[in-house]
Order: sequence, then C-alpha cells, then structure tokens
Amino acid sequence: MAKKPSDDDGCLDDLLDCVICIGPFTNPKMLPCGHTFCLACLQSDHNASKQAGRRQFSKIRCPVCRDETQIPPNGIAGLRNDFKVNKIKVAMQKNKKLNRRRNNTCNPCATRNKTVHAEVYCVECNTNYCQKCMRVHSKNAAFTGHTVIDKSKQLDLNATDPPCQIHEDEESHFFCQLCKTIVCQMCIIEDHADHDVITIQMACDQQKQRFSQLEHVIVGKVRRRSDTIAHLKAKESSLLQSCKEVCIHAAWV
Repeated sequence: MAKKPSDDDGCLDDLLDCVICIGPFTNPKMLPCGHTFCLACLQSDHNASKQAGRRQFSKIRCPVCRDETQIPPNGIAGLRNDFKVNKIKVAMQKNKKLNRRRNNTCNPCATRNKTVHAEVYCVECNTNYCQKCMRVHSKNAAFTGHTVIDKSKQLDLNATDPPCQIHEDEESHFFCQLCKTIVCQMCIIEDHADHDVITIQMACDQQKQRFSQLEHVIVGKVRRRSDTIAHLKAKESSLLQSCKEVCIHAAWV
C-alpha cells in the first residue's frame, strides 16, 4: 500500500493507481477478473469483510466487479503478480529520467523557484546541476564516485544505458573489468564490490583507444608488407630482364 504522490504525472499514472488506497500500486496482484490491487489492500479489504461476516474465509471478492475468487493455499500473496503494471512503472521511470536529462535547468535551483542553466548531469542522482550546485555536490562525500556528464558534450540525449538483467528497475551504467560484463549499482554492491568497475563510457573510451592503437599497428604492418611486395616485384622485374639479356647473349654465341 502506498501513499498518493503529491505531483500529478497525468492520466497514465492514474492507471497505475490502486482504487482501494488511491495510490500507486505496491506489490500489485491481479484477480482472475482482470482487476489489479495492492497486496496489502486486498488483505486489508478481505480481513475487514471477514470480521464483518460478509464472505467466506476461503474466497476473496473483487472490490470493483464483486467476482469471487478462491484464495490460493498460500494465501492472498499467492495470487498472480501483475507484471504488466511493474513493467509500465519501470518504463515510466525511465521516461521521466530521460525527460529530466533533456532538461537544461538546474533541478536544485528549480526547487527554490530559480531558473538557472544546468552545466552538468549526474547519472546516479538523475539530476541537472548548475556550477554552484555542482560544487556543493562535489564536496559531499556521499556523492563520491558519481558519474557526471558535461551537458554541452552530450551527443545523444535519447541514448540510455541498457537495463540490468538482474535488477529490472536499474540501468547498467557500469562495466566490470574483471567479469567483462555490464552491471548496475545494485550489482556492484552485491557481487562486484571488490572488482575493478568503471563507467560504460570509460570502458567505451578505453576500447576506442585500443582499437586506435591496433589500427595503427595494422596500418604499419600493411605498409611494411606493401613495401616488401614492391621490393620483390622490382627484384622479379630485374631478374626477368637479366634472363632476357642472358638468352639474347646466348643466341649470338
């Protein structure tokens, strides 16, 4: 069960609200009739009905259409999870994050009703900062190691890091050099705390540098091979000319 957020994010958010608590779904459970509610809301509603003697203990009635459903052996928690709601919530969170990243206004200043141009964007905070607010951010030990992007150098604001394969609500902003895999913040805490982890951008830059060095080596080898081939062709031409001269001389003898 969750409290109603103070900001109204539009009609789509309303579709993600539980009709019992009038707040965003928490642990959404779908009844066979197709209606979805928070697990805690269903449990509270069912307990209230039992105390009032309005229904059987083994069945739960949909608060919307009144259809009755047999409660699973492991209780109301055993009802089907509404994964669709969770996926929509994740998609909306990513969209909000992208919209904030596109914005060029300093977010902390905006909370003080000030409109100040943002100079950088912090990936972990999902926040735009002006120079003044960024100095405060940098001095805070809690923000050490955060990935800060110069907004003037952002080439593609539509680009987002891939979702984590383990933690579906997280994006994989980092690359573990030991395991050779992309990871999210939760992955680092749980499994990669002692590993050498860098941002995906840093990993890309390192790979670009390696490819550039490899290209330089390959170009050098190709050039040397080309010189060798040209030298051999010149030798071949010289030998052929010598053979012709020998044959002509032999014919006159």
